[in-house]
Amino acid sequence: MIPGEDADFCYNHHKPPAGGTKCYFRIADSAFETKLAVNKQVPIGERIWDTYWIPVGDDIYLHYAIDITDCSNWNEE
Repeated sequence: MIPGEDADFCYNHHKPPAGGTKCYFRIADSAFETKLAVNKQVPIGERIWDTYWIPVGDDIYLHYAIDITDCSNWNEE
């Protein structure tokens, strides 16, 4: 899981903190709380990513992202 302080840094500064985390969003908490998979389209730079967070255990999740920029009609709301 991405530490909250890293996620906050990414959100506030629009870049990863020195030393690490590369994810600009964090939705694993929702997946763990609901025990359901979470799917979200996320803009990062010039690309649109279709992301999935799937809980597979009490503290383990599968996370993957697919670049859908070229086939997306994504609108930020």
